[in-house]
Amino acid sequence: MKAIEINGKKIDVIITKSVEPDYHTSPEGDFDFGDKEENAAYLARFHSGELMMAVVSVKASALGFEGTDCLGACHIKSDSDAWDIASEYNMVENAMKELRDNIVEAANKLKEYST
Repeated sequence: MKAIEINGKKIDVIITKSVEPDYHTSPEGDFDFGDKEENAAYLARFHSGELMMAVVSVKASALGFEGTDCLGACHIKSDSDAWDIASEYNMVENAMKELRDNIVEAANKLKEYST
């Protein structure tokens, strides 16, 4: 569990990570190592099931609000590859920033109705 702070108040955040097959992206043409044989060998890893095209998603949740970050067309072999990608692209931080922004935006809208 992580936490964010808004107006001096600590809010516990639940982080959820997921990996789903990316059915909208094909590995064909998604990479080029500059060598046809190397490209063919890498592509064969997808066809054998060793690698898959995936969408990596991170969701930050608190107080009934969410923030998300997603990245598709990821070449992964295991869940640990997905978490490495999430770390490399700061996906947890991005989702937490969006969550914070969503909470602040809602709070500001509610202030319009207070007396």
